[in-house]
Formats: sequence, structure tokens, C-alpha cells
Amino acid sequence: MNSYKLVKNENKNSSFKLELVKTEIPQPKENEILIKVCAVSLNFRDNMVIRGDFGMEKLLGLTPISDVVGRVVKIGGRVNRDDIKINDRVTCNFCADWIEGNAKSEYDNTISGGLAQYMILPADAAVIPPSYLTDEEVTTLPIAALTAYQSLVVKGNLSKDQFVLIQGTGGVSIFALQIVRAIGAKSIVLTSSNEKSEKVKDLGANFVVNYRETPNWHEKVLEITNGVGVDQIIEVVGGDNLSKSIEAARREGNIFIIGALESTKINLDIIKILGKRLNFIGILVGPKKSFDEMNQFFSKHLITPVIEKVYQFHQAELAYHHLESGAFGKIVIKI
Repeated sequence: MNSYKLVKNENKNSSFKLELVKTEIPQPKENEILIKVCAVSLNFRDNMVIRGDFGMEKLLGLTPISDVVGRVVKIGGRVNRDDIKINDRVTCNFCADWIEGNAKSEYDNTISGGLAQYMILPADAAVIPPSYLTDEEVTTLPIAALTAYQSLVVKGNLSKDQFVLIQGTGGVSIFALQIVRAIGAKSIVLTSSNEKSEKVKDLGANFVVNYRETPNWHEKVLEITNGVGVDQIIEVVGGDNLSKSIEAARREGNIFIIGALESTKINLDIIKILGKRLNFIGILVGPKKSFDEMNQFFSKHLITPVIEKVYQFHQAELAYHHLESGAFGKIVIKI
């Protein structure tokens, strides 16, 4: 089979580059399944992997990408799942061992290896996706969609009388906007261009603030909410941006720490956090139980993922370059 591996890159901009190689089709162990990969999607995390942010030794030679959808071609002898048969379409939970409840460890055996024609999955991590979605749409769900759902619905218990501040227009942010609209809550979206402003309005954004034109965007958020602030914030920027999120939040509001596009380091005023009694919640996707619940929620509201572009397997490097420059919604590679 053909697959991409991470190899050392002499270019100082990143630690790794992709190399297309031929390998044997892997065989599933007794508690695993083998799938023929149909499509994968990229997340900001994949850019971090290429850069070497997670270290070199354990990633060298790795087949990257976690968001995957495929057809089952072989099932291990001890797999006890009546809902999975040969030729069934499945995706997977990013944290393979996190089935329900609280996470048991920092990463819970994260999935990788999607950028290949075939892939092994732990059977317990396999998820049956909504039937109304295409393969390309399904592959956007495991990380971006579940992160947004775990934040707003599972942890945030979002209700229609609340305000949600959504930062940016990447995968998690666009899914968050779609979830907010489905529930009937009000959204304020931060974006950097008027073109993107029109796109998020078409997706149902109630208010849009261009943060380049309005650097003190938190003041505009307070104006929109009559000085009260927003109930929930999807925080993807990190760094000094978090201070503005604190200003924009209402008392006892939730700030979901999703990413750190600006910086992983922060310098905060603890007094303001205490005064507002804010809840800071770090989100690293969610358990399989939440994934199954999200699929039901998406099916009920017929939520369709937003994909900016679909690349072919031989265009994987182009897809990564696109990811680095930013995307509206998701980027997909068709295998």
C-alpha cells in the first residue's frame, strides 16, 4: 500500500516533511479492525506535528493524521461489536481509550496513521458516523466537531438564552457556530476580513466583529451584550488574547481553552478572574460517548460540515501548505 511517513526536513521552517512510501498492508490484532481509508481531514495539530512541536524521536517515521473515515475490510478475532461488519463505514475517536466519563490520562492513546490507503483502528474506538454525510464530511468530525460539541454542549450545557463568543473561522470555530445556531443561542464571531464576515453571516452568525479593524474587540462584545458579557467563549488564540476574553466574559462565564494560535504562554490578572468567578476549561476533544451523542445531535439538526477544499492523495503537501496559511472551516484529503 501507499502511505506518507514523516522524515527529517533540512528546511529550518519545520522538523519534518512528508515522504510517500510503499509498505505492506497491516494486519489487525485480535481487538482491532483494518479499514480502507476513504478520506482524512487536517487540524491545527497536524501543523504542530510537522513543525516538530511534539518532539522528534517518537514521531520520526510516523504516518500522520488522526481524522479518518474508511470501510472495514478485516475484523480481529476478539472484536465484540455487533454494530460493525465488513464494508461498514467507520470513523474513530481521537483518544482511543477514552470511552466515557473523565479522561484517564493526558492523551489516552491518541490515534494516528490516517494518511495511508489502509489503517488499523482499535475496535472500541470505531464510531459509526451519520449516514447523511459524505465521506469527506464525516472525516471532519473526530477532532474539530467533537471539540466544539464537548465544549458547548457537554461541558457548557448551552441554552438558547445564552451568548457565545467564537474566535476565528477555523474548523472548531465553524462547528461551534453551527451548534450555537442549532440550539438557538446567540453568536458573536471574531474574524479578520469582511469576506469571512459575510460567510459566517450566511452560516447564521448573529454578530460579527472584525478584530483587525477593532483591536479592542472585547469592548464591542460588551456593547453588544449591554455590558453583561458573553456566557461562553471558544478561545483558540491564547497569549495576550486571553486577557480580552476575560474582559468579554460575563460573571461565572465559561472560557474554553481550545488552542494557542498566538502563544502558549499567558500573563493574566488573577483578580479579574476571581472577581468574575470565571470557569477556565481546557478541552482536548472528548470521549466516544460524546462522539455518539454528537452524531445524533448533528443528524437531528442536519448539520453539514463546512469544507473549504478537498485535495487528492498525491496533493498532501499542498493540503498542509493550505493548512498553514489558514482555512475557512476544514481541509480534506481524499485517499
